Amino acid sequence: MVFIIRQPGVEDIHNVHDAATASGVTDAVVCQAGIVVMISGDQKVAPVTSGSQPYGFLLQRVKNQYDTFGLPQGFRYAGDLGSSDAFVGDAVGVFVSGGIADTDQYAADSTGAIVAGSFLYAKDGGVLTDDSSLSVIADTPVAVAKNSLSANAITNGKYLRIKSLL
Repeated sequence: MVFIIRQPGVEDIHNVHDAATASGVTDAVVCQAGIVVMISGDQKVAPVTSGSQPYGFLLQRVKNQYDTFGLPQGFRYAGDLGSSDAFVGDAVGVFVSGGIADTDQYAADSTGAIVAGSFLYAKDGGVLTDDSSLSVIADTPVAVAKNSLSANAITNGKYLRIKSLL
């Protein structure tokens, strides 16, 4: 839900969210800001899947089009206007090179806590994990944890500060 850039890296804004990866998704939110994405087609990005090459971190939350829920095509709520949210098929930004950011898109799968300096890997679906056995590409870290989080801090949704290795 959150990806806050603390030290800029390179941002690639010449992508669109791959609509094919959202087919069958009935939730309002297709993917959250801060997940790891892959190149899924010509200038298209989608959450990483097993065996895919991580490309960068999604800078925006992506929502389903409202016509999926029976509203008119192109409908937007007032709260959507001026927000950074994108919709399926819209242009999206991707944090692709270096930089430091805070995120809440992580899981402490190996010990229940995350230790500063730990390598972080992309799980299927794009969430960060500290367990290399769950990585979409074996033993290929995408970030380094800059702060430690206890199990309690993780449960309470504290942000994890990361240094991107992509």
